[in-house]
Amino acid sequence: MIEIELNTTDVTVIDQLRAILRNAIYPVRINNLIQITGVNMSTVCYQNGTGFQCRCEDQYRWSCDQCVSYGNCDDITSDTCGCINAIPPDGQYCQSVHYQNFTACPTTTASPTTTTTSPTTVPTVPQTLYEYMIEIELNTTDVTVIDQLRAILRNAIYPVRINNLIQITGVNMSTVCYPNGTGFQCRCEDQYRWSCDQCVSYGNCDDITSDTCGCINAIPPDGQYCQSVHYQNFTACPTTTASPTTVPTVPQTLYEYMIEIELNTTDVTVIDQLRAILRNAIYPVRINNLIQITGVNMSTVCYPNGTGFQCRCEDQYRWSCDQCVSYGNCDDITSDTCGCINAIPPDGQYCQSVHYQNFTACPTTTASPTTDSSTREPSTTDQITTVDATTQRTTVTNSTTPEASTTEQITTADNTTQLTTVTNSTTPESSTTEQSTTADLTTQLNTVTNSTTPEASTTEQMTKVTNSTTSAPTTGESTTANLTTQLTTVTNSTTPATKQTTTADPTTQPTTDTGSTATTEPPTTTAIPPPTPTTAKPADILLLAMSFKMNVDFTSDLNDKNSDKYKKYKGDIEPVIWGQYWKNMPGFISAVLTSFSRGSVIANFDVMTTAADPTAISNANAGIATSLPAVYKIDISSFNIIYNSNTVLSYKPTTIYSGGTMTLECGPPPDTVKMGTIKNVEWKRNGRVLTSTGRFTINTEDFASQKTKLAIKNVIAEDEGKYECTLKSDKIYFYQTGQIDIKDAPIIQTKTEMNTKCEEGKSQPLECCVQTPYKLMWKEGDVELITNETPDNCIKFNYQIKNCNRPSIVTLTCQVKDPTGYEKTTKLTIFVGAMICKDDPVYGSGQVKDTSVAPCAKGEDGEKTAICGSDGTWKVQSNTCVLTAINALLASSQELEEATVGDFLTKLSNTSGNLKEKIVSSIATISTIVDILRIVASVSKNISQSAIKNILETVNVLVSDEAKASWTTLNANQSRNTSSSLLGSMEFFAGSLPTKSFNVTTQLIQLNQNTINNSFSTDLNSSVLIEIPETNSNHLTITTLTFSSLINVLPVRNGSIQSLNDIINGRVVLVKVNGTTENVLLNFDKVNKSLTLNPQCVFWNFSLFNSFGGWDNAGCNVKSKENGRVTCHCNHLTSFSILMSTSIPKEIQDALDIITYVGVGISMGSLVICLIIEACVWKAMTRNNTSYMRHVSIVNIAVSLLIADIWFIIGASISKNSLENPGEDTTTPIPACTAATFFIHFFYLALFFWMLISGLLLFYRTVLVFSHMSKSTMLAIGFSVGYGAPLIIAVVTVAATAPSGGYIKENQACWLKWDKTMALLAFVIPALTIVVINFLILIVVLYKMLRRGVGDASQPDERNAVVVIARCLAILTPFFGLAWGLGVGTMVDPTNKGIHIVFALFNSLQGFFVLVFGTLLDGKIRSAIAGTFSSILPGSDRTRSTSGGAATSSTSALNFIRRRIRRNVYNVSEAANSSNSTDAIESFINT
Repeated sequence: MIEIELNTTDVTVIDQLRAILRNAIYPVRINNLIQITGVNMSTVCYQNGTGFQCRCEDQYRWSCDQCVSYGNCDDITSDTCGCINAIPPDGQYCQSVHYQNFTACPTTTASPTTTTTSPTTVPTVPQTLYEYMIEIELNTTDVTVIDQLRAILRNAIYPVRINNLIQITGVNMSTVCYPNGTGFQCRCEDQYRWSCDQCVSYGNCDDITSDTCGCINAIPPDGQYCQSVHYQNFTACPTTTASPTTVPTVPQTLYEYMIEIELNTTDVTVIDQLRAILRNAIYPVRINNLIQITGVNMSTVCYPNGTGFQCRCEDQYRWSCDQCVSYGNCDDITSDTCGCINAIPPDGQYCQSVHYQNFTACPTTTASPTTDSSTREPSTTDQITTVDATTQRTTVTNSTTPEASTTEQITTADNTTQLTTVTNSTTPESSTTEQSTTADLTTQLNTVTNSTTPEASTTEQMTKVTNSTTSAPTTGESTTANLTTQLTTVTNSTTPATKQTTTADPTTQPTTDTGSTATTEPPTTTAIPPPTPTTAKPADILLLAMSFKMNVDFTSDLNDKNSDKYKKYKGDIEPVIWGQYWKNMPGFISAVLTSFSRGSVIANFDVMTTAADPTAISNANAGIATSLPAVYKIDISSFNIIYNSNTVLSYKPTTIYSGGTMTLECGPPPDTVKMGTIKNVEWKRNGRVLTSTGRFTINTEDFASQKTKLAIKNVIAEDEGKYECTLKSDKIYFYQTGQIDIKDAPIIQTKTEMNTKCEEGKSQPLECCVQTPYKLMWKEGDVELITNETPDNCIKFNYQIKNCNRPSIVTLTCQVKDPTGYEKTTKLTIFVGAMICKDDPVYGSGQVKDTSVAPCAKGEDGEKTAICGSDGTWKVQSNTCVLTAINALLASSQELEEATVGDFLTKLSNTSGNLKEKIVSSIATISTIVDILRIVASVSKNISQSAIKNILETVNVLVSDEAKASWTTLNANQSRNTSSSLLGSMEFFAGSLPTKSFNVTTQLIQLNQNTINNSFSTDLNSSVLIEIPETNSNHLTITTLTFSSLINVLPVRNGSIQSLNDIINGRVVLVKVNGTTENVLLNFDKVNKSLTLNPQCVFWNFSLFNSFGGWDNAGCNVKSKENGRVTCHCNHLTSFSILMSTSIPKEIQDALDIITYVGVGISMGSLVICLIIEACVWKAMTRNNTSYMRHVSIVNIAVSLLIADIWFIIGASISKNSLENPGEDTTTPIPACTAATFFIHFFYLALFFWMLISGLLLFYRTVLVFSHMSKSTMLAIGFSVGYGAPLIIAVVTVAATAPSGGYIKENQACWLKWDKTMALLAFVIPALTIVVINFLILIVVLYKMLRRGVGDASQPDERNAVVVIARCLAILTPFFGLAWGLGVGTMVDPTNKGIHIVFALFNSLQGFFVLVFGTLLDGKIRSAIAGTFSSILPGSDRTRSTSGGAATSSTSALNFIRRRIRRNVYNVSEAANSSNSTDAIESFINT
């Protein structure tokens, strides 16, 4: 009957369990021997207020005494109750009413018929208080743990309540043991002592006082520890001091145990895997200094066979004849044994080894199973050893003869803290004394020491005994096996004349399990006591892995241990190996043939010994070669011997951090292994052979001392894993392994140089950050500063400025607390004087030429350095911030081998894809990835299809449009050729692909590889056509890489100069052929079809510009250019594109600059004068509605044009063309440029719509003569059309194009984009439409005026206004129409110098024409000015001075806008001819 306790806080679990048990069908069969007949729930306990109640389930009750003891919570009936008010501390539970005879309640219980049962009259049983002393052993190598434990126990407050029934009254540390040289010392804590006999037995290491000592020189093998001086009565020391020479001691004995383990499984593959594990295991396996496993073999496999079972023996194991006969043999009986029986022996027997077992001969007459099974006498000693999967139990069953006096010591080590019950039974009339000891979870039982007196009866040592047995020999018990612990060493010491029968001698009784039988006969063995105490150290067991070669053909059946050939080879070879090593090698223990492998046939075998002498090994191997039959053809020179060390590699430091240096030490081998002279060494990391290159240094100078060291610099995460070292001599190889773990080093982030203005009492904040779990501190000198810690694992310190008499420099250090050695220093410069660069969020404040060094963002390595400029901004001098993940890949790439390239490229591709947004904006990271690809190219000889896919995915990130600004900065750096290096790596990869046809396509790159015969033609990406009419040979492989955005990467360097007037106007195609060709045609689709001037067919020449690379047209020429396509003919293959010169004639660029700046200055000055004049004559000139609206229109035209010119200047100062400003940062601030473009667009449109208002006013006053409209209505219409319509168009344009990046040109000019979205049409269409409408109005007005005259107007003033409007429109409309129409002319004929000059002149003088034709040509305005201001000329002079000043001011801005203005001032033309390339801006400058 098995009792199970379930703990749960969920009531539904109990209900579900009731339902499951109620519906279960019994019996439930576990196997052929075990079945479950029923499962019932008996008791449910739960909290009730401050205590507990335990209620019985149906058919279960509490006995009367329990009801009275704990208090019943329901009625007592039939001497039982169903509920009590406590959880019984003795573990009792409700009993079944069917199987339990409940004890009747006492007779004094009041009868229910006469009186109510009173608690006072019921005799109660008082609860018993139990006190337990629990001993706990803690194993640790960290001394600080002991100190921490002391502090915890010292500060603990007792009692500690576990629950209502259990509390801890105190916890004390009693004993601390630690290594001392070659042994151990065990010291007692305060108030604890060793007894005198222990001090004498193990040797005291301090004085013996009061019959005790505080320290002994050993760990007592019996598990004793220091005892309390308050509770222990220590035995007095002998009256005479015992001399060490008179203390009888017994040398320690080496015991060998054979442990049997049973494994239950339904998966056959588990058996095969177990065979493989045991075959490849390296023995001995050392558990600790006292215990080791010398070997593990599988002996028996049992499985169902029809209605029964069959049990087959593994190789080298057999069933004895009596078992074959008893259970029925299922194969032949040979040599008094069989290999298979038809049952599982119920007594737990299994197959026995043919090497260790003397099988009993079969009877002369065949014995029936019934007679053989009865021959076993009840007095036979049986031992069944079983190891449980979770508790690793070894079960020993002993039965003794009558009249035997047996003392049993049972030691139970419980790894799972479950209570283990021990039950032993012996035959009748035996006197048995049982002692049970439990060792808690923290330790495994290593040694049990027992002492017996002379004539003592048997002492039995049983490890983890959990079995109960009877005297019948046919009972057995088996449990699930765990193979992790299989060898236990038991040390026994006895006094003279003591019979010791517990030692198993493997040479004489290999199959006899450890057992003891006491008799009254004289002792059979006697241990002779030495005169002085001695300790016998067990010899170290060495495992030698050996092999030799047989010059015979290998067949697959040698891998099958069940094959006849394998059995024959093993049967022939293994006994010879055993015999030769037994004969020649001192200390030989065992030998086993483990496997055969290819290479002819390699026989692998293991030899176990206590000494490895090369001479003895050579003699044994020579004997093997001569003793085996000649058919095996042994190669005497092929013997290979490897000693597998029991120890692991040592390393320093004990904790290894990335970025640091670590050293591993291999060897020396033990003295028992005679290696001779070390000739060579091999180091491996995770199976990869390491050489003394790069970060690795292998030290061979210690070969004389049979050691070697491996030093690794700049440790990275990939250095973690298994390390193997093989020291090689002519005779023996020494093999040692070790596992290395790497921790991420602390990454400190703080400003290393910063500046602050000196202000007495000012607090300058300093911040330092590191990743968790590290902790930081700020220090000034050796003084730790008080800091505040933030949630993101940073510390902050406010440095107080005290004196501002002069500038000063303060040095502070941010350090990691643990581990030490990681720190960064901050140099704080406190300056006196004006602050030029003010409070930058990254670099702070500073004076001119001050330097500030800021940390990178989290996840990046490096720093950013900037210098304060005279304009008040910080100029970045260097930015080495590389993403930490990419930096780690760079470090890994230093040790790349061709075999590991594939996995590495997968990591690189995944990392690049995941971090794309950060990579494209980091110049240093892009450069690092290019360096990684260059390293991969240098390592790889062949690139697989999957590898090139990962490469293209990585490059796809680098060449994206988002990375364009970063590449512009990289190409301006004259010390690096990053772009050329990237293209060079791609050319190498294209030439290293497998010779087969395949395609790989990414978002921006297309790879095509084809096998060609004689000729080749293909259309790449519908934009490039390549044709090779004839090749010099057949079966050529041609590889093409088509880049749709490599123009973002490659600079426009053409020939011997850096060209400012060229752009890349086609796809870049990389072509690689594994042969030669001299006739190649390439047809490119132009990206910007409006560029027509001087196209060139070019290839990338890596040798130009001091090997920086540039575009070259040698060997290539333009064959045709039509319909937006250019055909090139080349006599070689490489990276091709078409380089298109811009459309602006270079010889007139300077003239256009002068016209632009002078004209804009005159225009802006004229508009200011116009507005001043209008303000002066406003009242005099606006006396009727027509005149009023005419002047409103003129003022708004002037205001719109003036504001548009101002925003034009702002936009020019914001943007810089990368080609016009080589070497400078040309990144355009998108928000600012977008705003400038919006206002330029809006006010230029407003200019035209107010021109439309003037035309409509003229049409209204001329054609609709009799229609009258109020002034307010005309104003409403005018402002609605003049500003409302432009606002709607401008807003719709920015909303439709800005989100997709198609609103502005970015790094070309702050103006509407033409390519992709054609946003420029939002200006061109309304402007030219208004010009056409005004022309039509003029025609209609002129026609009416010629027929009727202007006299139809009712008033002379209105007639004058109409004439002026007509004259103004007649002049300004053609002027504006011509000016902006010339922009179209520059698009149609971009090489016409005249069109460019006239367009620049007309557009720059628009304001001047408004002043002249809109204001000064009006006679009434002139009269009003003359009448109002008598001194008009001086005022005009001042006005001209102002205008000139404006022009001068504008001209003074040439240093930063001259080339921008040249493009932006002619908005229509320039935008219409722009392209994605920065060169395209130059194409249409002469609008």
